[in-house]
Amino acid sequence: MCKPHVTRWSPLCAYPSPHPIPCSGDQVWRCSEVYNNEHGIQIHFPLALFKKLKGESLTLADLQDVNPKVWMSMQQMLAWQPANPADANQEFEDTFCLSFSASYDYFGEHRDVDLKPGGADISVTFDTRQEYVDLYCQWLLETSIERHFKLLAQGFEKVVDSALWSFLTAEEAHLIICCEVGLEASELRQLAHYEGYDKDDPYIQDFWKILESFDIDHLKKFLSFTTGTDRAPLSGLKDVRLIVQKHGVEPTNRLPTAQTCFNLLLLPRYESAKKMEQSLLLAIENSEGFGLQ
Repeated sequence: MCKPHVTRWSPLCAYPSPHPIPCSGDQVWRCSEVYNNEHGIQIHFPLALFKKLKGESLTLADLQDVNPKVWMSMQQMLAWQPANPADANQEFEDTFCLSFSASYDYFGEHRDVDLKPGGADISVTFDTRQEYVDLYCQWLLETSIERHFKLLAQGFEKVVDSALWSFLTAEEAHLIICCEVGLEASELRQLAHYEGYDKDDPYIQDFWKILESFDIDHLKKFLSFTTGTDRAPLSGLKDVRLIVQKHGVEPTNRLPTAQTCFNLLLLPRYESAKKMEQSLLLAIENSEGFGLQ
């Protein structure tokens, strides 16, 4: 499941900037790699970026991730129908007042660019609206970011130096780098293994009820506590083999502990489900690295 995101592509990237570019393309990708592997901060590049990296053409559909408002405006314009079909072109011009040009902000300065030669003097009509949409998308998704994208692509080639890249589609690359698989505690139960407990033990049944009652944040903390990462494999939690090992009985004040290298949860047998839940929450909310804060 991909997280919702909006990425703004700045048109001024294609034009000389009064400010120097602060870092190279490979530095950008290395920064994003670190962010995507740290907890909390994540960069979610749109699918359109990966299609460009794979040399695929971009269309209006790709604009939805890049600029949803513009995409919606284009969709509405294409769906528009005239009240009088015989006078469709004039009615369209009077309604939308468009020419074959685009405007953008250049460090506080309003600028215009022709989408085709003499575009500023050519009105968009009902018959030419599809051409306008195609040219606008080409400008926004290709031409306007050409200079900076070239640097980013060069950096990407340095960071992603693997033959595997050539076998991935844009969709697969996007899924691997930017998407997050949905988390379901019930899937984690499928391959679970028990040491000192039995899967039909009422205590273990209570354990899974507690886990399945966790919201997404607490489930992520549990995963991080037991496996070392709050992310699931691309195929989901059903491929994670959690081991639940008995680790003492009452009377005890011992909290649950874990060995992340083995996906091993050391769970004491508490006197009640309530104490088990309280102990689990206390452990996962205060754990960091290989020990407690």
